[in-house]
Amino acid sequence: MRYKIISVFLTIALVFSFTGCGKDDSSLADKIKGDIESETEESTEEEESEDSVDKEDEDKSEEVTEEATEEDETEADDAASLTRPQYYIAKHYDYNYAGDVLESDHRYSYLKLSKTYGDEHSPLRKSIKKMNKVIEEAEQDRLAEEKKIISGWDNPSDLEAFHDEWNIYVTRSDEKYFSVVTEQRQDSLVGDLNDVDYTGYNWDTETGEEIELSDILKDEDGFYDELTDSVYNWMGNSVADNNWDIENLNDTLRDYMNTGDITWAFFPQGVQVWIDAYIFSPEAFGVFYFFTDEELDAKFFKDDVVDSVPDEWIMMPVKNDYIFLDLDDKDEHESILISDATDLIEYDGAEMIRCKGLNIGVEHNWKEIKSGVDTERPYDVFLVHQDHQTVLLATNEDDDPVTISSYLLSNKKVKQVDEIDAHFSYVSKDEQDDESFTPYYAPNDPSSIKVSDDETEKVMTLDADGIFNEKEGSKNKKDSSDPKDSSDDKKDSSDSKKSSDKGLSSDEALNIADDLGNVCALEREDYDGDGKKEAFVVTGESDEYDGYIPDAVWFISSDGDTKKVRTDFRGLSMYKTELGHYLEDKENGIGFFYGDCGGYGSGWATFIFGVKDGDSYEMDISMETEGFYQNDEGEFYTLTDDFTDGHAYMITELKFNKKTGQFKKGKVTDKNWLDT
Repeated sequence: MRYKIISVFLTIALVFSFTGCGKDDSSLADKIKGDIESETEESTEEEESEDSVDKEDEDKSEEVTEEATEEDETEADDAASLTRPQYYIAKHYDYNYAGDVLESDHRYSYLKLSKTYGDEHSPLRKSIKKMNKVIEEAEQDRLAEEKKIISGWDNPSDLEAFHDEWNIYVTRSDEKYFSVVTEQRQDSLVGDLNDVDYTGYNWDTETGEEIELSDILKDEDGFYDELTDSVYNWMGNSVADNNWDIENLNDTLRDYMNTGDITWAFFPQGVQVWIDAYIFSPEAFGVFYFFTDEELDAKFFKDDVVDSVPDEWIMMPVKNDYIFLDLDDKDEHESILISDATDLIEYDGAEMIRCKGLNIGVEHNWKEIKSGVDTERPYDVFLVHQDHQTVLLATNEDDDPVTISSYLLSNKKVKQVDEIDAHFSYVSKDEQDDESFTPYYAPNDPSSIKVSDDETEKVMTLDADGIFNEKEGSKNKKDSSDPKDSSDDKKDSSDSKKSSDKGLSSDEALNIADDLGNVCALEREDYDGDGKKEAFVVTGESDEYDGYIPDAVWFISSDGDTKKVRTDFRGLSMYKTELGHYLEDKENGIGFFYGDCGGYGSGWATFIFGVKDGDSYEMDISMETEGFYQNDEGEFYTLTDDFTDGHAYMITELKFNKKTGQFKKGKVTDKNWLDT
């Protein structure tokens, strides 16, 4: 299924859209459907061989654990029950030159089940093999198409090289369903070849059989009626221009779903549908979302589908497109956009696209991860949901050193929580194919994530707040007495949060805050670094300038006790900010709550609070400074007024005294004043 723009998203009602164009060519989905159907009818020697291998694997499934290598035994120990699919991802890069000039680079991912899990689920393994074969053949077809175009160029070095990627996203993987979205993306600016193709695959985890959309709907007419209304309403005036009426539109959606030009896939909380751009050209469509855990949408789906929605899950989000998830199980679906930050660089006489970092957005509140190097490999990203919270894991193997970072997606913000110097563990040699990049085990269980620093392999747990800890009883490649395995190597931020009592939970903080009044701001963090979370809350009402009229700042202790800590705001409003009201002093392992109050003029005052020994206190400089900021090096600063030549602000350092817990103003660090 091909479309040339990034997407439209609905949760039944339209929430986001772009415009674009498409071309009415034979769809990739038709080829995939034809290939899979022909493979089931044909009886090639290769398939007969695979069938015999699969049958032999089934017969030997009980022997595998006994005869496993040391690496396989570790895998079996880490996931003894194997109730969730264990899979791994690898990438192959293919560079094509004309003399010294790079004409194109092709990259494709492939997915395989781990040996132990695949032996016990050979039908699913066979279905995945067919998908991988389709990807490889389609990639080769695209390469041949581009070579034909290149052959007509007078001077290839004057043009940008082709850049193709086949990406695989496992959007749902549990005991019930295994769903995969494949993405073919061409970012080159050559001719009319800059487009994106998506194809969804949905299998029954146990039987490996492909699931049709009609198999999971109990009200198919209602489903298509709702989809039709959404599409029709979005098209608006262009409906008449394209001669679409509501009945014909409904029939078209059904027909194209059957041909594969409209594709779909499970995600943990429902179903996503991709609509091809050229069907409604010049209108451009993307992804429509239906949630099986909401009353409005659940009525379309069979009861077993609704009941199968997992409370805990890990998924690979499709990047470069908005997705919608209920991040905290509050029936509020928030937009998430995860994209690689890319740039063009000169390489072998051609411009090449390279990854410079990762952008993460929740409800348009952004966090940028800056890579240490320009990398040819994009970031690998996973969303982990447990205990009503969602954490994002991100890693890039070209970074130096390689790290896995965790980010909590909460309160419409993205906050880095933890980081370990490691990568997801590579697959043992006896399972690898001859690929350019070593495949790695994808995380699918937050209580058992295999990581390695190439010398030491261990199994980590990830808690609901995004903190990594080594799993008790984890078997390492090196002896535990090795200095590199010492617990002293773990970061202070992780060690300080190992307490079994983590203090105030997210739900407790929200419920207590709601009882205090109308909540304008809330920040739940471990402010004093003792492993227990507290919260600060501002209550009040909205003002006419999109800010707040505050009536109190409240402190909620880790035990849930509350007290007012400020009621005097000098008649000023509190400014609303997308940056939040929390800053962390990583060097000392503590944090601060702050807010800017002003009259929407050139001056303002900032309150600042901290926590010591479990109790809150207000800084001596609170409401005596203009702003509370932190630079990239983690240093704190404020602004000082200067009226030498008009009104300007000088950047002034803030020095923190750990013994007293107070800030004091230091020297001016930037005499190039910040103009108003």
